[in-house]
Amino acid sequence: DRLKAYQQMFYLLQTDPNYVARLLFVSPAPKPKFLETLIFTLYNFGGNRREEYLILKLFRTALHHEIQTKVHSLEEIVKNTPLVLRLVVNYNRYHRNHTLKRLLSPLISQVMEDKHLKINTSATDVYKSWISQVESETGKPAGLPYDITTEAALEYEEVQKRLDKSITALKRYTKLFLVSIVKSKLPYSILYMAKVLYSCLCEKFAECKEKELLKTVGNLIYYKYMNPVIISPDRFDMLERKDMTLTNEQRRNLAHIAKLLQYSSSKIGFGAENPHMEKVNDFIIECHEKLKEFYAVCCNVNEPEVEYNIDQYSDATLIAKPNIYISLAEICDTHALLLDHKDTIIPNSGDPMHGILSSLGPASLSALHGAAAVEDGGSASLSALGRTEVCLVLNPLSGSQLDKDMSDTDRLWVKTKHLLFAILPAVHTSDKQTLIGLLKSRTTGEQEDRYNEILDLKEQESQASRHKDLEVFDIFRDDEGRLPLEDAKRLVLKNMRILEVQGYTSSKDGCQSIITDIARDIFNQREHRLNRKRELTRLRRTKTDLLKKQTYMLDQLEKYRQYTLQCLANMNKAGNNKRVHFATLQDDRNDRKGRKVRNKSALKYSATKLYDKGVLYTIEGLPPSQMKNVQFVFLPLEEEGHFQISARFMGVDMESVKIDIQDLLKLQYEGVSVTDMFGKAKINVNLLLYFLNSKFYGR
Repeated sequence: DRLKAYQQMFYLLQTDPNYVARLLFVSPAPKPKFLETLIFTLYNFGGNRREEYLILKLFRTALHHEIQTKVHSLEEIVKNTPLVLRLVVNYNRYHRNHTLKRLLSPLISQVMEDKHLKINTSATDVYKSWISQVESETGKPAGLPYDITTEAALEYEEVQKRLDKSITALKRYTKLFLVSIVKSKLPYSILYMAKVLYSCLCEKFAECKEKELLKTVGNLIYYKYMNPVIISPDRFDMLERKDMTLTNEQRRNLAHIAKLLQYSSSKIGFGAENPHMEKVNDFIIECHEKLKEFYAVCCNVNEPEVEYNIDQYSDATLIAKPNIYISLAEICDTHALLLDHKDTIIPNSGDPMHGILSSLGPASLSALHGAAAVEDGGSASLSALGRTEVCLVLNPLSGSQLDKDMSDTDRLWVKTKHLLFAILPAVHTSDKQTLIGLLKSRTTGEQEDRYNEILDLKEQESQASRHKDLEVFDIFRDDEGRLPLEDAKRLVLKNMRILEVQGYTSSKDGCQSIITDIARDIFNQREHRLNRKRELTRLRRTKTDLLKKQTYMLDQLEKYRQYTLQCLANMNKAGNNKRVHFATLQDDRNDRKGRKVRNKSALKYSATKLYDKGVLYTIEGLPPSQMKNVQFVFLPLEEEGHFQISARFMGVDMESVKIDIQDLLKLQYEGVSVTDMFGKAKINVNLLLYFLNSKFYGR
């Protein structure tokens, strides 16, 4: 049965981390995006405690292998992020996003809402911003050079003043972020992987000091996990309001804060190339000590078996088998990869995966077509078939195969628990009774009836739940399940004596270990149901929010488009000295066909005048004495905000270019002071905008 074989194959891939861990490092390597999709699909993105436990087991196994075989120094981890750590970060950042949002979103909003916050620690950028501001306000050249070194810029008192203000604000917000980070409770999954990373590094680089190892752990927790979110909060859905957008100024503020946090995490100081920033080094050392303590605490967490209360028997107690949602193409590609790298992924000749692959034969989408029982009978193309997503119920190995995988004592332990699930509710009458006392007590007719009712009810539930897509374990499928109550009690006592000899339980404490194990199984089943219900609620809410966001974004896009068109149209309205005018449809100046008539006036300016005004900076290859022979003609075009600028030399047309006032505004917004025109002339952006507004729009 091909479907059953695939169910068993993916069950093994999910529960045994060694298969996928080896697959990550085969040569030639599969596409990283496919591997990431396969892993997250295989574990349902860690949708419940069981699946998160299993994916952490995979990450632990794969990271240990990668560090032992691929990493040769701590610097390699920092400079070239290991494959497994990339998967860990993507898993936690995209699928455990709520923790980061709760931690960083309020801080990011606080930075964005501070309208007076302008952090810029580059002396030359601060200098250029100052010059741009002066020229924009006065409409005259600042009389200062545009290209300048850091040392020269620091000589200006205004630059020093602005830098000190920026550094003070930077330290204040960095400390605010730092305090929140060290007090936060990060997801267990990222904390545990930090612990695994630290343990692997201690094993591989025993000669390294603890502080160096903790720096590498910090590179994972802060630089790879948090830093991108601070720099680009809109990309990771960190903004509290969906209508918020980041300006360039806000992005720069956040980038400076993230950079100083990274310097603090790695204990990197500022050197002689930034003398004005050396005063921040003491602050960096202070922050580093706090972060180092935080990273050490992050590595002190329980193992997943303790955190999730899961052991090797947990799957045996599941009523419903696990399932995954996967496309047929992904099933086929995974099958093909296992066949191509069988010797590397499955080195043990006795591995049950060999038998599964043999029964499946070669990977084929056409064969999957039959296994999936598609109704169209093969009329759809293979590519369309490959995109078909199915719910694959994961099927553990059959009883005979399970017997080979489990020891006789393990199977006896599981069967004994199954019997107790039915016996205890039927015979329990008092909390003072011990397990041994209950099993040795006399069986009454009422207890026998209750015992049979329990078995009948379980069989009915099993039959009602059993269908083609979902199989349910029947714990009393064998003959022992229908033993009379008295015989079942004797069998349990016999089994427990055998288990006591093997060290599984002890009669001295009343065989408390098996009671504890049953209680743990029951607890996990309830937790699984609750988690599934919460996950469904969250997914429905997410879908609703996404649809609302889509509607909102389309509406905003249309509003922005209308607003931009209206702004351009308003440029042609009232102004005392305007030279650009569109006649309205009611205007007397409309022509006979009702079309718009434009009153336009071209301006002619010599290069010498533009040079004196500061609009023209230089003309390549032309000496200043020849500028009087060059004339510039500014002609407004029909499209709002567009101009044609022509250059004439001694009355002969030489060059012509069309410019959009929006492009000039964009350059000014981005801090560009000087731009090229015709490929030869250097033009002052701020003063050109001032010139156009004053001459054509009366502003």
